[in-house]
Amino acid sequence: AAMRAHDRSRSTWTFIGLAVRLARGIGLHRDGTGLHRDGSKEPFDLEMRRRIWWTLIVLDTRASEDRGTETMITDGSFDTKMPANINDEDISINSKTLPVDRLGFTSMTFACITMTVSGIGLRMNFVPTRLDAPVLTTEQKEQMIKGFTDKVDSTYVTCSDPNDPRLWWFCRVSRLLSLKLWLATQYPLQRRKSTNRVLPRGQSLRTAMAFL
Repeated sequence: AAMRAHDRSRSTWTFIGLAVRLARGIGLHRDGTGLHRDGSKEPFDLEMRRRIWWTLIVLDTRASEDRGTETMITDGSFDTKMPANINDEDISINSKTLPVDRLGFTSMTFACITMTVSGIGLRMNFVPTRLDAPVLTTEQKEQMIKGFTDKVDSTYVTCSDPNDPRLWWFCRVSRLLSLKLWLATQYPLQRRKSTNRVLPRGQSLRTAMAFL
């Protein structure tokens, strides 16, 4: 189950690139701009646009990991906000205002954490074209990962019913995503000369084993 499925046709990688270009063509990378001629933004339309764009970020990130290449969507190339952590019944086509994020599990919780991790991955793996441009240090990346784990605990886990059968599954998935980010700090897709400290091989190995 852990083996990589190699697809020589690269069809998934290719079609995701097409989807990203189509999304940019209709302005999904901008947070709700150009929806109507009068400049108004319906809450339902705005939320759906955010969900679509951030789903593309997740797919683009996974495709880049599979191919070992940089993502098409780069950090700073969009300003579309994350979708809200809400249930489906919290918003409809007739909604007049955007719903407020809920605490605990919702219909969007799993999607929200995968989108958050993909967004962190974009920042961690972003390599500026200018050689003298600053890049994130290992310490900065570790702070981002800690921020993610803290958000998971404070926003989703502690505010959920401990008897909810989804809690065990969610905690395991969020831990796997956190471990994946830790490994990404030591084994980035695009390497660059850096003075960042390197974790001992034993610690990297333990992280990899915990992930498996």
